[in-house]
Amino acid sequence: MSTAKKPAAKMAPVKKATLKPAPIYKRLKGQRVFITGAGSGIGRATALRFARPITLGELARRIAERLERAPQIIGNETKPLHRVAWCTGAAQNFLEDAVRLGVDAFISGEISEQTVHLARESGVAYIAAGHHATERYGIRALGEHLAARFGVAHHFIDIANPV
Repeated sequence: MSTAKKPAAKMAPVKKATLKPAPIYKRLKGQRVFITGAGSGIGRATALRFARPITLGELARRIAERLERAPQIIGNETKPLHRVAWCTGAAQNFLEDAVRLGVDAFISGEISEQTVHLARESGVAYIAAGHHATERYGIRALGEHLAARFGVAHHFIDIANPV
């Protein structure tokens, strides 16, 4: 048995990747933005819109347009927004976390009396856009993904719901 070492395999040099930033990254330089689903749909539209300043009222109008229902707004509609957090459905209890994160506004589906008071006292604007309205796009996308991934039938039935 030979104890001589085998020569190491030669590897091709690794080329450094060069990524060309999209125009949105240039406009967001120096800002922190985290938007889930920013590759397509409402996430992408939101990312592009946040590339420039927006007021609470303008954001609420855009939400109403996209979700086809008027949201409840707690806060000054002329307030400029720089940092916004959101969680669909019944996530009003996450407003305290949003306050701690230092956001200017928090979007969720539902609202309660304590949410109104916390928003007013903290100065963090709150938009309640409807439980059903904020979740329907995500569940539709999940169904489409599962249908494509596993070859199963998928039929999304959107039943109007005022909540």
